[in-house]
Amino acid sequence: QKVSVVTPAGTFTDCLQLDLVLTGTDPEPGTETLILREGIGIVEDTYVASGSGLTSKFSLLGARIGFNVVGKPHEVAAPSATPAGLSFLGTNSRQFKEYVNLKDNSILIEIPEAKFRMGSTDGEIVTLDAQASESNIFNDEDPAHTVPLSRFFIGKYEVTNQQYAQFLNDVGDPRGPVQHSDHYPGEITESAHVPGFNTGHSWDTGRQNGWEAPGYATVSSLADTPVVFISWEDAYAYTKWAGLDLPTEAQWELAARATDRRSYPWGESLPTGRANFGRTIGFTQQVTMYPNGASVFGGFNMAGNVSEWTRDVYDPNFYLQQNAERWSQDPENYTGGPGFGISRVFRGGDWSFSEHFDGPDGRFLIRTAKREPDRQISRTSFLHGIRVVKRQ
Repeated sequence: QKVSVVTPAGTFTDCLQLDLVLTGTDPEPGTETLILREGIGIVEDTYVASGSGLTSKFSLLGARIGFNVVGKPHEVAAPSATPAGLSFLGTNSRQFKEYVNLKDNSILIEIPEAKFRMGSTDGEIVTLDAQASESNIFNDEDPAHTVPLSRFFIGKYEVTNQQYAQFLNDVGDPRGPVQHSDHYPGEITESAHVPGFNTGHSWDTGRQNGWEAPGYATVSSLADTPVVFISWEDAYAYTKWAGLDLPTEAQWELAARATDRRSYPWGESLPTGRANFGRTIGFTQQVTMYPNGASVFGGFNMAGNVSEWTRDVYDPNFYLQQNAERWSQDPENYTGGPGFGISRVFRGGDWSFSEHFDGPDGRFLIRTAKREPDRQISRTSFLHGIRVVKRQ
C-alpha cells in the first residue's frame, strides 16, 4: 500500500488538515490501521478498507505517517534529506529521528514542521502572579499567539565543557580570517572566547579569568557538564564553528513545550526530581541527567541546569508586534552589529537563578514559556549555556 499526501484541505489553529489517499492493491482486504505519530503521543485510527483503496481526512500536526499492512508497519512518508554536516543515527524512544553533527558530535533531534501556541494568556499570567513570590515578571509572555515553524533540528543535550574546549583548540584566534571567519559581526568582547568568571564572588581565589579559576569548578567541573560563563557572542561563535546556529525563541519553545502548551517539558507535574533548579543542588549536573524530565521530543534539561542563549534580541513587547493569529513563518527578533547595550533572550531557567526563587519557588522560572534577558556581551554568569540548532 502507498500513502500519499494531497493538497492541504484547510488550516486550523494548531494543526493542518490533510487529505491522505491510500492507493494500490490490498493484499488482504479487511481492517487495517493508519498510525499518526505526533508530538504528544501516538494516535491509532482503524478503518475498514473497501476495494483497492480508501480516502480519508485527518487532522494532524507534524505527523509521521505509517500504514500497517498485514501486521507489518513501515514508514511511508517520503524521507527527508539529511542536512549537510549531519549523519543519521536512528529513532529515539519518543519516535523522533536523531542525527549527529559531525563537527562537534552534538546529537540533534528532528522537530517536524508545525504550528503551535506560543506565550501565555492573560488568565495564565494572572494565576502565575498570584502563586509566585514576585509578580509582574511574566507579562512579557503575553499575548499567546500561533506561530508556524519549518522543520529544524535541535540539540538533545546542552553543549559540554569538553565540546567547548574542542572549539577553543580548533579555532585558536576566533577572529582570524582563515580559522574562524564566522564570528559575530562587531563582537566587542575579547576574541579568545574563553569562559569568563565573575571576580566579585568570594570563591574566586585564584585566577581572575577563565575556566581554570578555582570558582569555575565549583559550578561546572566535569567534561560532560555544561559550559558556563560564556557570553551570547561566545555561544554564537561556537555554533558557527560547528556549522550550526542558536535556536530562535520560537524554536526553543516548541522543542520544550510541544503542541499541547505544557508548563514543563515533561508535562504539568511539579519538577522535583525531574530538573536541577532552585539551588537544591548548588551546581550544574551532567547533561545526560534527568531522563524523566525530557521533553516530548527527547530533549534533556530544557528546564533547569543552565539557561540557554537564543538567537533573539530581547523585547518585552515582541509578541505584540504581529497579529496573534497571523504570525509570519519562522519568526525571530534578530539583529546584527555591535553588541553593547543589546540584550538577548535566554530560556529554560537554571540550577540557581534568583534568591527570591530558591527551592520549590524556582519552578516558576523553569517553565517552558518563561523569557529572560541578559546583555549579549556578558560573560560573568554561571547560569548561561548553549543548546544548538540546525535549520533545514
